[in-house]
Amino acid sequence: MFLVKKFLSRIFFPLPLCCELLIVGVLLLWLSKRQRVAKSLVSMGVVLLLLVSNAQIGDLLVSPLESMYPPLADPSALRNDSQAPVRWVAVLGGGPIHSRFMEGARVQRALSNSRLLLSVGDDEGSIHDAIEMARLIGLRREDLIFIQDVKNTREEVDRMSQIIGSDRFVLLTSASHMPRAMALFHEAGMDPLPAPIEYLVKSRSSYENWVPSSSSLQLSERAIYEYLGLLWLRLAG
Repeated sequence: MFLVKKFLSRIFFPLPLCCELLIVGVLLLWLSKRQRVAKSLVSMGVVLLLLVSNAQIGDLLVSPLESMYPPLADPSALRNDSQAPVRWVAVLGGGPIHSRFMEGARVQRALSNSRLLLSVGDDEGSIHDAIEMARLIGLRREDLIFIQDVKNTREEVDRMSQIIGSDRFVLLTSASHMPRAMALFHEAGMDPLPAPIEYLVKSRSSYENWVPSSSSLQLSERAIYEYLGLLWLRLAG
């Protein structure tokens, strides 16, 4: 099922979809008499490629995802609320280990008696880097726990739920990924405190806003990937 989901999602990514339209259109142009259909498909492929590689379109797609949860500017304020103390800072994998670790450590150090739970996939090097960074900033090794050998966010949620249990915790992941991550944790009966990081929408020069680029295409693909993931969750109930 994991491989099927990955394959189905990839064929609807912006770049593969553009290529599919262009390939079918070119084949029809050369091998059939359906010239109007062929020209329409080629035109659709070119227009779609120009749109999804435009920075403003990428920002437009990502912005609703990133604005759903505000950043956790002052984690120390959580110590003063009337609810149960925060015991965990859970950091999902998938992004730069250094920036995610440092942000997780910042939140963890602002909270009394909390531990840092870090997902690193199957990357042994990330564990070594995190341990070394913890040593440099004075974070105790016993306050750092790793989750390995997970393929996707659902597996991260399953593993983290076994460790965290009913404790209160902060969740760190990229702002664009936060809505889907929160939905999965809610599905598991958990209620994390969101702390989105790694925002993708940013101010750019007028030149960057209009000239197609690979970075803008990646921005659009990031958004489409998250929307497909949310759609899959909705279809799965």
